[in-house]
Amino acid sequence: AKLNLGLRVVGKRADGYHLHDTTVHAIDLHDVVELADAEHLGLEVIGEGGGLPVPAGDDNLVLRAARGFFARAGLTPRGKFRLEKHIPAGGGLGGGSSDAAAALLLLQQRHSEPLSEAALAEIAVRLGADVPFFLRAGTQHAVGIGEQLTAVASFPTYSFVLLVPPFGTSTAAVFKNYRPELTHAPPSDSVPRTNPTGDKALWGSSGPSTPQWHNDLETSAEQLYPDLGQLRARVAERGLGPPSMSGSGSTLFLTYADASAAADAVRSLAGLPGVRVLSARTADAKVGARQAVLVPPGSVGGSR
Repeated sequence: AKLNLGLRVVGKRADGYHLHDTTVHAIDLHDVVELADAEHLGLEVIGEGGGLPVPAGDDNLVLRAARGFFARAGLTPRGKFRLEKHIPAGGGLGGGSSDAAAALLLLQQRHSEPLSEAALAEIAVRLGADVPFFLRAGTQHAVGIGEQLTAVASFPTYSFVLLVPPFGTSTAAVFKNYRPELTHAPPSDSVPRTNPTGDKALWGSSGPSTPQWHNDLETSAEQLYPDLGQLRARVAERGLGPPSMSGSGSTLFLTYADASAAADAVRSLAGLPGVRVLSARTADAKVGARQAVLVPPGSVGGSR
């Protein structure tokens, strides 16, 4: 999964897509994607990850990714995917995009890498703005609609407490409702940069152990989904400070440099009605979608 550590809306394209500037950060919460040999293309979905239902039909991003791969490679579509969901869907954590990237990389390995990295990236961006990120994972500075990526080196390791409400948000609706004049962003010259590498995408205020990340879409999301604002208030009532929002929501999260402080926060937040409280950490930079596992034909290969 991923979190957006700071997000600014910086413009709008002629086709209506908003341009933004953000840092996307991989965390160790993950789905499992497996690929087995089969005569026809298919998908089985196990579980929902506690989020919105995940259909196994043709619109699933795993199958869309597979069809894009086979069309570009000039190969007959085949193979059975098994998707085990742990990332809540509809929460701004990029689960579907992560699954799509894993599917592309599994197919790339299964078929002896017929496509270039540039070709994979072209397929990925047509599937969604977050899919190119998951081909790389790690921590990436993303601009444009999220497809223009630059790796951020030497990024700190954090512990996160995720608050997943019992509803998702519509990315299209949140962006459509966005109004620059309504954002709660502080003046830019008063916002300290929290990234020691100097990455300009990270806006927020920070103590040494509890960074907070500003997201321009928070006001828009809370207007459409008032329960988000109520959840933020309930977290503040426990003295934990305002949580940040990932992407266009609905997941809120707290960031800690100290794992024990994160564990204390989890205990403090236990019992919030209807809210899943999850722990996560910065993903190992050496482990990501690119570490898709290829096993002998006839077996099952998995990607975490």
